[in-house]
Amino acid sequence: ACPTLQGRGVDIANRLDPAYAIIISGHTHQAYTCKINGRLMVQAGSFGGWLTESRLTLDANGGVLSAQAVNHPVLQGVYAPNPAFVALVQRAAALTNAARTRPVALLGRGAQRSVAPPFSDSPLGNLLADAQLAYAKKRGTADIAMTNSGGVRADLVVDPTRAVTLSDLFAIQPFGNELVSVTLLGSELQEMLRRQLPRRAGPALLQISANLRYQWSQAAGEEAKLESIMIDGAPLDLARNYRIVVNNFMADGGNDLGILRQGKERMAIGMDIDALVEWLSENPKAIDQIESGRIRRL
Repeated sequence: ACPTLQGRGVDIANRLDPAYAIIISGHTHQAYTCKINGRLMVQAGSFGGWLTESRLTLDANGGVLSAQAVNHPVLQGVYAPNPAFVALVQRAAALTNAARTRPVALLGRGAQRSVAPPFSDSPLGNLLADAQLAYAKKRGTADIAMTNSGGVRADLVVDPTRAVTLSDLFAIQPFGNELVSVTLLGSELQEMLRRQLPRRAGPALLQISANLRYQWSQAAGEEAKLESIMIDGAPLDLARNYRIVVNNFMADGGNDLGILRQGKERMAIGMDIDALVEWLSENPKAIDQIESGRIRRL
């Protein structure tokens, strides 16, 4: 029955027409076979670690009588790599070697994507948001920048004896997202930040540029609430328009950010990886300006 399973998949399963017998889900990297509201919902983990075997028993008219599933672990270490695939990987590595090894900047230290304390900002998230704001300001009007924690896929690991390469940075932002600027009212920005506050386990707050600061609080048993929002040292003006830079995943409403989808004057700026490369190559000291503390719990 998977009583601890939660999220949009469960909501979809509870609302689907009873004619549907099985839901094959993905994206959350979990492995499960569950019965939700009488129908089967399955997911095969991530990175090829599981194989889901699903069996439907049908009547003479094609109606589903029963649905069952088993997740089989794939013990990848016991299998020899497919020679054709090994050759493909080697060919791709050779073709991309010059781009991957291109030096970007010599940095004195790295940055972590982990968030401490929970529901705050991370050094690496701050660096990415700062890079995106600087990139957008050079190409038009921008007030603040934000990026989603789930889009930060690796730590920035630095060897002081060599320059950070494009490959190092691409590991952090591998999706090829496009940066988008939209206009929101201050009241809409306030509501978007309010909706980000803790509702479930896990540090999932948006990461923000240095000129945006906010504080929040939560008493035991009560909803979290915003206490203050500052932009460029001034309180948020609920009636003012703000130009906000995000990636296209966020701008299209990903991570329940439907407010951004309603943003006006949408304009594509460039790629997120290009913003990071430009920021670090032109300003390697930026690594010293990213300490956590932009988001504080009172």
